[in-house]
Amino acid sequence: MKSWMKISIAIGLTIFGLQSCKVGKNYQGSESEVPQGFRSLDQISADTIMTMNTDSLAIDSARNLAWSDIVSDPMLDSLIRRGLEYNQDVQIAAERVIQAQYALGAQKAELLPKIGYQSGLSTGNFQFVPSDQNSNIFTGFGTVNWELDIWGKYRRLNDAKRAELL
Repeated sequence: MKSWMKISIAIGLTIFGLQSCKVGKNYQGSESEVPQGFRSLDQISADTIMTMNTDSLAIDSARNLAWSDIVSDPMLDSLIRRGLEYNQDVQIAAERVIQAQYALGAQKAELLPKIGYQSGLSTGNFQFVPSDQNSNIFTGFGTVNWELDIWGKYRRLNDAKRAELL
């Protein structure tokens, strides 16, 4: 078989393989009729209804808004603040989230090299003969350790800690 034929077959199989990974059509969005405001149901009329396509919505639009920006009711704001301040279950849950974030950070550090040292000083008679003279021995050691994650042990542990956090 000629080399140009082998190359063309390889290119054809590669294109076929990449195209076969594509599943379904691109997202088109859907048309929805939504009211312009959500204050009360009795205020909704035909002139307050607007049509929008879900494909044109910004992905981060609602994610970056604070709840106080969405609902501007001072009484509700004060009740929610008081509830968050005095609710011990929420405080416990928030503390657990912080602990899980620290645990994930500690687990991610396992992928990095570890550098350590140890030093010491010993004073005494190390000649094992009776003598009034003491000797000083200074010691120092340095270590570098890095375990390569060939089998994915630490990556799986990172995934587990991330799942606990979520």
